[in-house]
Amino acid sequence: MLPSDLRFLQLNYGSRGPLSPISTLLNAHSPGPYLRRMSMTYEVTNGRHPTVELGLLTSGRVFTPNSVVLERASRLHIITGPNMAGKSTFLRQAALIAILAQTGSFVPADHAVIGVVDKLFSRVGAKDDLFRDRSTFMVEMLETAEILRRATPMSLVGC
Repeated sequence: MLPSDLRFLQLNYGSRGPLSPISTLLNAHSPGPYLRRMSMTYEVTNGRHPTVELGLLTSGRVFTPNSVVLERASRLHIITGPNMAGKSTFLRQAALIAILAQTGSFVPADHAVIGVVDKLFSRVGAKDDLFRDRSTFMVEMLETAEILRRATPMSLVGC
């Protein structure tokens, strides 16, 4: 953040008070090294999807927690199973936990180590586009191709 940017924010959004913590983080001009976490690890033990868990609890059922470890050596996982087995819920849960962790929030898990995620992609569910001569399979492949074009090594992709 440039000093002119800070001045603009002060003039347009009030006193320096609320901006002080932000400007302190952005303008760390101190001798010595400053580091930020850049881990590519995504490790969750007994993670839960909070809204699905709440919905199940209100109907007297229990959410079954699950665990996942994604790291540099094992970044690709293939999830298979029958319909209604929880594959989509698992992918959405991984994304939701990543978002919560990136904001510094508590996450619904017994243990979590989540590195920086720069982008989040998901391709869950598809439909055909027959008016443009695209089958369901073609739509899925086009969506996946777009994700692969835009993803980086720090992205979390759930397809």
